[in-house]
Amino acid sequence: MHITPDLLANLRKKQQDPTPAAPKAPAPSPPAPKNGNGATHIKDAHGNIVQSMHFNAQHQLEGPYVHYYANGKPKQKLTYKAGQLEGPTETYDEEGQLTHKGHFKAGKLQGDYTTLKHGKKVSVAAFQAGKQTGITSIYDAQENCIAKISFKEGKYEGPFIAYGAQGNVVKESVYKGGQKEGPEKTFYPSGKLLDERFYTAGQPTGTHTLYHENGTKMAEEIYEKGKCVLKIHYDQGGHKVREEVPPSGKPA
Repeated sequence: MHITPDLLANLRKKQQDPTPAAPKAPAPSPPAPKNGNGATHIKDAHGNIVQSMHFNAQHQLEGPYVHYYANGKPKQKLTYKAGQLEGPTETYDEEGQLTHKGHFKAGKLQGDYTTLKHGKKVSVAAFQAGKQTGITSIYDAQENCIAKISFKEGKYEGPFIAYGAQGNVVKESVYKGGQKEGPEKTFYPSGKLLDERFYTAGQPTGTHTLYHENGTKMAEEIYEKGKCVLKIHYDQGGHKVREEVPPSGKPA
C-alpha cells in the first residue's frame, strides 16, 4: 500500500468535537392566566401561533410546550412539570423532520440525546444531570458507528475509538481532563499499525513512530516540550535514509 500525504493526513485526522447542543426552551413572554389550568398561545403579526403553553393552578408551566415555525410546523416540543422541564423533548426542521430528541429530568438533560439528519442518526450522546457524561457515538450517513468517545461532565475523559467502513478500528487514543494523555495509535485499513504517538497533558512527547504496512519503520519523530526536534526517515526495508531537523522545532 502506497502512503500518500493525503492518506496519511486522513488516517491521522483529528476527530471533530461531537458535543451536541442541548435544546433550550423558548422563554414564555405572557403572564400566566389568572385562573390557572389554562392554555396560552402567542401569535405573530399575521395571527399565526408561534408558541403554545399550559399553566397549572400555581401559574407554573405545566404540560406540553410547543414552539412553531412561521409555516406552522412545530420547531420544538417540550414538557414542563411545576415550572421545570420534565420528560421528552423533540426538535424539528422546517420540513417537519425530527433533528433532535432527548429527555429532561428536573430541568436538566438526562439519558441519551440523539441528533438526526434525514431520519438517520448522526450522534447519540449520554447525559447525566445536564452534563455530557458517558459514551457518545458518532455515525456516518449509513448509520454505521464511526467513533465512540468517552466524556465526563462535558469533557473528553477516557478512550476515544474511531472505526473504518468495515467496523475495523482505525484510531485509538485516551483523554484525561479534556486533553490527550498517553499512547495514541492509528491503523491501516488492514488493521496493521500505521503510527504510535504519546501525549502528556495534550502535548506530544517522546518518540513517535510511523510504520510501513509491512511492519518496518517509516519514520521516527522526536518531541521535546511539545515540538518535533528531529525526524528520521526509513525505507521499506527499515534502513535509515536521512535525518532532518524541522525549522524552529516546528512539528513535522
